[in-house]
Amino acid sequence: MKRNALAIALAMFAAAAQGVLVVNYNYDFLNASASTLSGRTLDLGDGTTGTKGMSFNAATAMIDGTSSAGPGSSSVVVYGGWKAVISNGANISTSADTPSMSSSNGRLVSQAPNVSAAGVTCSAQAVVLWDSANFLGGSLGAGQTYGFDGSADSSFAINLFRLDGTARMVVREGSDYFISQAFATALGSYTLKATDVQWAAYDPVSDFTVVPGSGFAAKTFSNVTAIGYYGNVARTGNQGRLILADQGLDVNLSVIPEPATLSLVLAMGGGLVWIRRRFFMG
Repeated sequence: MKRNALAIALAMFAAAAQGVLVVNYNYDFLNASASTLSGRTLDLGDGTTGTKGMSFNAATAMIDGTSSAGPGSSSVVVYGGWKAVISNGANISTSADTPSMSSSNGRLVSQAPNVSAAGVTCSAQAVVLWDSANFLGGSLGAGQTYGFDGSADSSFAINLFRLDGTARMVVREGSDYFISQAFATALGSYTLKATDVQWAAYDPVSDFTVVPGSGFAAKTFSNVTAIGYYGNVARTGNQGRLILADQGLDVNLSVIPEPATLSLVLAMGGGLVWIRRRFFMG
């Protein structure tokens, strides 16, 4: 009977939760003049000695297209950090700013320096996050949270127009960050749930370029406060790029009811089993 009560309660809880589209990065919706870099300083290097970039920052937007974007504008406010390196220490030009929003088509690009010298490695790393304050779903009710798990209500759908490296999902649960195993090493469309990959604790605040090499395990999330991706691209003798294409990123998360609602659901599940027992015993 207890198992039946739990099954009933869980089924009712699943019905109470609902999915919502929180990120819809689609370059067809963007104005070509959307601003990039949002006034952030190049504190990891200005490019004159072969390194250029910005440290991770979750408080000040890295790209802010709100003022010039069309429908879905909140999906072009992104946070994070990026770093580009050229192995011979040559100057990295302004055109290698990364990530950037292309002026011609609005594609979100993480780009390494474009150098064709033989034997010279060009690389770039970037973390791009959408904060829950800018989610398309709007403000949640008191006590509600966003969840990312294996249910039909949760999905991370990304279309990579080009990828010369690896891509991973990044989730902030409350104030803690987690990074997934690499889910892509080539261009293509990928649709994932949290349960499709394993996760490890990640500390982008200290150094977003350091990805854990171990400690990955299955995980689901019940308090998502930010979600996005990490890209690591590199090529020898030419530039490496990670480019989001048309319908670049769609994220659906489940809205988890407040604890009081869950308690009510559990109580109702137990009540149903009590009624069932009384019915069959009577």
